[in-house]
Amino acid sequence: MKRIIKAKVHSFSVPLKKPYILSFTTIREFRSVVIEIALNDGGLGMGEAVALPGYGKETFQDILKGVKAVVRNLEGCSLSRARAFAQKKLGPGAFATSAVLSALDLACADDPLPDRLKIPLAGAVSISEPKKMTAEVSRLLKKGYTTIKVKIGRDLAADMRSAHICLSEFSKKASFRFDANQAYDYKKAKEFLASLNIPGKECVESVEQPLPVAQWANMEKLAGISPVPLMLDESIYTPADIQRAAKIGVKFVKLKLVKHAGISDVVSLAKEARRRGIGVVIGNGVATDIGGMAEAIVYAGYGRLFNGPSEGNGFAKLSRTLLANPPKEEKGFLIWQRKSDRHKLWEIRRENHYS
Repeated sequence: MKRIIKAKVHSFSVPLKKPYILSFTTIREFRSVVIEIALNDGGLGMGEAVALPGYGKETFQDILKGVKAVVRNLEGCSLSRARAFAQKKLGPGAFATSAVLSALDLACADDPLPDRLKIPLAGAVSISEPKKMTAEVSRLLKKGYTTIKVKIGRDLAADMRSAHICLSEFSKKASFRFDANQAYDYKKAKEFLASLNIPGKECVESVEQPLPVAQWANMEKLAGISPVPLMLDESIYTPADIQRAAKIGVKFVKLKLVKHAGISDVVSLAKEARRRGIGVVIGNGVATDIGGMAEAIVYAGYGRLFNGPSEGNGFAKLSRTLLANPPKEEKGFLIWQRKSDRHKLWEIRRENHYS
């Protein structure tokens, strides 16, 4: 029987190359909590959580404290007992729970990691000044990106200008996803969506989470009038959420390892969405190369479940990577190449300080 022989917690603060501007905050560093789990059969896995407002109340300190409380009880446990203990101790929807369960899933994975991973990525834009916006989209296109995610929600007029630039100047060169992170009320969301009803709107893949998580009735009204598909992220945690999204006419949902109960839960939710006729996008832009590699492994193994490029591009925002053999950003793809045995994937660089 597979059992845990080592469970350890690491914590990191990694500055970004430049600030990442969201509707509700500006991020200048990723404060990451990582759990490392080793099994008696040689299996090794890591799971990560980076706290982010809007997805719950957990802070970096909350996640670190919770994971440490679980980890001290895991050595010698079977995998089933460890999963049950983590979910009972931390709660089913907690970022801390996801970190533990993702590490368990990766440690006990039966399929060997391929020698090379090549995962398509969405580029990220979080600026709204017109000239800078045009320059940044042009830069991403030259780097090989064909899908661009635009962060909106701070200023409606600026958001509409940004969208107009995308549709009028780049509609034949790229697809666009606009993400409001719950920033609008119904009136503003309706106005933004109406502004997309112009030539070139076919390049818009989706507008993501325009309203706060609990506003299902207003989301249904928006879905009925929107000229482009809508996607939910912060509202989606359980199969019941996916069923509700399908019922109100939402076309896409976003899944991330950090907000679900490990890899097995993400795959199960993706299958449920597909059964309901909903497209699935995967990827967390607020994660280090550890979280990015975990989601890349999911994409590589279950790519048929997902629509378009992954949004697991957080590693490309880092001023330094954490892994000794990290993924690289190359021509719009996450590229990872094996250097030795599979366990080297989860080796942390010695120069990184961790606890």
